[in-house]
Amino acid sequence: MSDELFSNEEMKDRISLYIIGAMTSEEVYQFEQDLIDGKIDMIEFKTQSENIASFAEEIAESMPLPRLVLKEKILNEIGRIENGISFPIISYPLRGENIEWIDSGFPGITIRPMHLNKETGYITMMVKLLPGAKTPRHKHNGYETFFVLEGDLQTDNIEMLKGDYNVTEDGDIHVETFTKTGCIGIIQTMFQDQYF
Repeated sequence: MSDELFSNEEMKDRISLYIIGAMTSEEVYQFEQDLIDGKIDMIEFKTQSENIASFAEEIAESMPLPRLVLKEKILNEIGRIENGISFPIISYPLRGENIEWIDSGFPGITIRPMHLNKETGYITMMVKLLPGAKTPRHKHNGYETFFVLEGDLQTDNIEMLKGDYNVTEDGDIHVETFTKTGCIGIIQTMFQDQYF
């Protein structure tokens, strides 16, 4: 897609298709990226959501009972309801096939960035360590959480296995962090750790 805003009709069509769930996964990903990048007008998004909610209400009222249940189901599918007004649920799902593994700068360790909180500086990402991969000694500037999805992670004489979760506090020092068999996990951290 270009960096320009879409024509009003094209934007309305894309918003409508997104709201009713009529896009392919690739189209959903591109639409959500355009939404994040400001290429989709949020006022128009809200207006289209309200128009579709109104249309859904008209359909529900014209149908035999249990139309209230149907109305609620349709409105819940396209957004949340507050004081009788439907607002779209804005979330930004990342499709696994659209996130590439990138080199972390440490041998045998790759990452898949998933979310950066611009206010706090914390990043959430998947991390993959090949067997024997390790990180150098480092001090944490901010807390860090790590959830092991597969394999093992050894950190300062503590072995973590599939399903284990670890919290490292601000200022803590990891002397030795490595994997014996390989590891895939989800980490939330800051890139301001001090390595030595």
